[in-house]
Amino acid sequence: MTKHDHEVLRAHPGALSIELAHPGELRLTGELVLATTPALTRAIGALRRGGSRDIVLDVRHLDSVDSTGLAALFEAHRHGPVSLRSPTRQVLHLLRASRLDEWIRVTA
Repeated sequence: MTKHDHEVLRAHPGALSIELAHPGELRLTGELVLATTPALTRAIGALRRGGSRDIVLDVRHLDSVDSTGLAALFEAHRHGPVSLRSPTRQVLHLLRASRLDEWIRVTA
């Protein structure tokens, strides 16, 4: 994924925008749900193939995450270190309720 890559997946009920913020860091905006998780999986895969080992996901602008979104985050973690930057209260609550925060590093 190059700095100029920008993927926006339009899907009902929402959309997910994925932008390369810095090398190894993706900025997510919108909804991480069933229809949009494949885009995140592709973006993380592209970063890993490009040599990024530690992936940072800036999730401060995620509006919602469903169970498939949580599963995609866990799957990404299984392939190498992933950390989430600045999750909203809702996302943080889901991470704690699912105990995903025990596996994925969460930073302010």
